[in-house]
Amino acid sequence: MRLVLTALALCLLPWTAARAADFHAAMIGNSMLNMGIDFGAFSSAINREVEVKLAGGAGSLWKCCTLWYVSKGSNRPKFVIIEVRSTELTDPLYRNTYGRDAIGSDLDLHAIVAAVESNPPPEVTGNHDFPAAVNQCYLPSMIQAARNGGVDLIIARHKAPSYGIDENSPHDAWWDAVMKYREDLTSYCQSNGVFFLDYQFAPQIKFAEHYLGPGDDHLNAAGKQIWTSLLSADVNAILAGRRGANECTSFLRVPADWEWQHGLSARDGLDEIGDTDGDGSSNYAEYVADTDPVDPKSVLAFAAGVLESGRLKLTWRGGTASVQHLEARTVVNGSPGSWESLRVYTPPTPAVNSFLEDGDSVPRRFYRLRAERP
Repeated sequence: MRLVLTALALCLLPWTAARAADFHAAMIGNSMLNMGIDFGAFSSAINREVEVKLAGGAGSLWKCCTLWYVSKGSNRPKFVIIEVRSTELTDPLYRNTYGRDAIGSDLDLHAIVAAVESNPPPEVTGNHDFPAAVNQCYLPSMIQAARNGGVDLIIARHKAPSYGIDENSPHDAWWDAVMKYREDLTSYCQSNGVFFLDYQFAPQIKFAEHYLGPGDDHLNAAGKQIWTSLLSADVNAILAGRRGANECTSFLRVPADWEWQHGLSARDGLDEIGDTDGDGSSNYAEYVADTDPVDPKSVLAFAAGVLESGRLKLTWRGGTASVQHLEARTVVNGSPGSWESLRVYTPPTPAVNSFLEDGDSVPRRFYRLRAERP
């Protein structure tokens, strides 16, 4: 009898991570955040302690400085949500209108502010020339501050009537400009491992019904309840390894809690496709198989194939919380449906598992293991 051990084939099914109390969150914003989110309801919905940092006026300078110090704290959060509106992140109007007192004494931060102020972004209509403006504003420094602190960053753009556009607006030149800015911001966040949630086009929030008055960017009680619900659902999706309904970015997903528990980052797809422990199985595959991505001895793989009284016995190592499929076929190359299921092992599975063939008349065949999250 000839034994061939094949590579793993892995597939992902939805899974909700157990909450970890120490993985708390911080929210940074101004009056739009204060008038837009019920912090108690939000904290309960995501099952996290939420630290709130509010400014009295608009300004990406203040938000950058606040994130800088939050990310350097001894009890820093695992993820930070930055509330913004319209083109605030790159618009010269919002760069320095508020927040100079937040710069503090950190010399590195002083150098960043000096560099931005010495090289202002170009003034363009609506400031939609994102590529020309982004490197002269505070967004890159915000991302760097989060990375330096090991903090995952979520940018949540508030639905602002003052921006003059929503999902019902005509598709004219202004629409095209707004869409171009949104695409550029999404692309920048995607390439820098930042989650971007955009509510400017959320149909559940209506200009005529959910704001304090015409042209006012502050939500009323009904609007506040809706945005709290939407943001809670989107953040919970990120935490569970799914893409939220209002998320523009798209990453290969595993639950954030699982990554944090293993010292990885949920902020980008690089950790998922990487192989941190060098055992030949990606971190994403290790999540699916419920093995440890930082332990090279913990991997879903065949360990032995021996004959016992003429019967083949297969032994393998793996996790305990995934469904394991043992499959076989008589040819190496075949149609996708040609694998025969021999056994399905449901959690909790043994860390070391085995299978004994039914008899010595079994034809020569090839075996593989496949795992999925229940």
